[in-house]
Amino acid sequence: MEHGFAVEYSPNPRAFDRLPTHIDPFLEAGVAVRYHGFFPRHEFGHADAATAERAVHAHLSALEAMQGRGEQVITFHIGLNPTWASPSVWRICAGVLPAILRPSSSGRVNPAL
Repeated sequence: MEHGFAVEYSPNPRAFDRLPTHIDPFLEAGVAVRYHGFFPRHEFGHADAATAERAVHAHLSALEAMQGRGEQVITFHIGLNPTWASPSVWRICAGVLPAILRPSSSGRVNPAL
């Protein structure tokens, strides 16, 4: 039955391993699953370099977790928490974006910003 319904799923950065448990029942029922990377505590434009690096890792982990499951596109956000972002957030992001975007060139999940 064509219902035109889709689920937009935002994975929990502390529980990417649960993604199959959450997503597979929808896929098995024929419901499309789209991804939304809403990770406000994982700002890869963070002023602190170590915190930004952990955030990059969280975003890359999301890409790995969703690979081959549901629609292979995820929307990521920059600057969700402006109190954490560096005044030069865009310069910092430009430096880390290649690591996040690299998976799309290898035929995996495509991030959108």
